Amino acid sequence: MASGVPVVGSADVRADLGLGYASLAALVLALPLVPGLLLDAPLLAWSDRGSRRVPAVASAIVSALCLFAAAASPSPWWLAAAVLVWGTSAGLTTALAEAALIDRDPGDADATMTRWTLLAELGDVAAPAAFAASAWVGFGWRGVAVAAAVLTLAHAASLAVAAWPARAVATDDDDEPLWDAARAALGNPRMLGWLLASALCTLLDEIVVVFGTLRLHDELGASGPVIGLTWVGCSLAGAAGLAASERLLPRFGARAVMSVCSAACAVAVLGWLSADSVAANAAWLVVLGVVDAPLYPLCKARAYAESPDRPGLVGAVDTVFAPIEIGAPLVFGLVAATFGLLPALALLLLEPLAVAGALWATRPRRITPT
Repeated sequence: MASGVPVVGSADVRADLGLGYASLAALVLALPLVPGLLLDAPLLAWSDRGSRRVPAVASAIVSALCLFAAAASPSPWWLAAAVLVWGTSAGLTTALAEAALIDRDPGDADATMTRWTLLAELGDVAAPAAFAASAWVGFGWRGVAVAAAVLTLAHAASLAVAAWPARAVATDDDDEPLWDAARAALGNPRMLGWLLASALCTLLDEIVVVFGTLRLHDELGASGPVIGLTWVGCSLAGAAGLAASERLLPRFGARAVMSVCSAACAVAVLGWLSADSVAANAAWLVVLGVVDAPLYPLCKARAYAESPDRPGLVGAVDTVFAPIEIGAPLVFGLVAATFGLLPALALLLLEPLAVAGALWATRPRRITPT
């Protein structure tokens, strides 16, 4: 929900603070990821050797304070500072909690990540729902930021009292220097391929919400409540897709589910781009939500499966691909400013293509009898 404050509210933020397409994309999508390039990798790698509780609670408290600061922003620069710190603290909380869940059952990463993302969809539903309600009563995006800050403080309290799992698997590598462990992980092409695919799965996350919101508002004339309800529908569809994929995984396996979803995702993106009304736009977003949602958790689970006893290290290596998440919004913003929203949104096809590429590169090899 907190990440949806500047994302779902992008049209309101742009109008309130006088931002253009490129500057808006940089502020709400790229800037929050910058500090993590330096901080996330060592903190996540070290978390494999100790408790993840204290840094997770501390970063959640910092996130709440940043949301309060964002709600009081008198200028783009103030909001930029709040978003900058919030992105680092919120990202660290999320990564530590994710690693703790992998610790709980390293051999069941596919189901764990699918359930994790399914529960995360509650926040994706809450954000546009909150904006629809806030627009109705006239509070705007600042009121949603305050609500998210209060809920984040409650989240910090729950993390403080929660039972955090211990390392599920003890290894002989605990005394290995972190640099040596990271270098070995960076030499694993299968892990890198899945992490690259999961990084590109962010294209159909915040980016599609920001630029999809701008298209609904600027080109199709949708009102604030309609935009909010449209993304509620998309998020609910994503939850349905995740719930369905969890049931399909034991029967068909992760590769089959990803293959079907990536192909259907490409079709849904093309259908959405061709929609020329609010109703058709919303309908295609429902389809897109169903088939896109399972891709990220399954790609990330495949990466964790490459090093099941070191989830923190996998998270640290994942920061190698942070420049993609940082640069993509800037590229989308520049393309939108130069050529229009539709050409920028066409770049979203890179996600299903990346997942298909990872599936092909890691396909089982046939053994030829001799």
